[in-house]
Amino acid sequence: MNPAVDLAVTTPRLEIKRKLRCRDASITPGGGGINCSRAIANLGGKSCAMFTCGGETGRIIVQQLARAGIATARIDIQENTRINILANPEDEEGEYRLVLPGPELREREWQSALRRLEEVLGDGSLLIASGSLPPGVPDDFYSRVAAVAKKRGALLFLDSPPEAMRRAMAEERLFAIKPNKSEWVAVQGGGAIVEN
Repeated sequence: MNPAVDLAVTTPRLEIKRKLRCRDASITPGGGGINCSRAIANLGGKSCAMFTCGGETGRIIVQQLARAGIATARIDIQENTRINILANPEDEEGEYRLVLPGPELREREWQSALRRLEEVLGDGSLLIASGSLPPGVPDDFYSRVAAVAKKRGALLFLDSPPEAMRRAMAEERLFAIKPNKSEWVAVQGGGAIVEN
């Protein structure tokens, strides 16, 4: 529901108020579900990446997935698909991840995603619903996805933000979930989420 174009760059260092010369820029389609489809393709499998898509950034995702031979089922939205920035300073271990919330979806857009899902899912399908929910999408969205999966005879594997996971677990039966440790603590109602 919240794909992104990930722009990754390498820079000698990160400094405030300095023009930072970057190199090794790469643009990659990203977001939980798209990353799953890319991993499946890398392992020689087949999947259909379903995602919201808007503007020039959305077209970049469509083009790159087509080049990779990944089937898609896109839901057109009015606003631009988000861009995330990953900065890799040469003098540090790891990367800085600047993650945007994503475009605000209108009710007709996220409802359209549920209708499209029902069209695409087949009996016995494995549905991997992964990633954050953009602004405008209700916390019970993945519960609604689980209901569609149940109706179509598909198995749902859910990797979502804690509140959405909590709602889905309370309202529907799921095949599997994939929280990390801090997300699981939050799902259980035991404190704040610590990003890792």
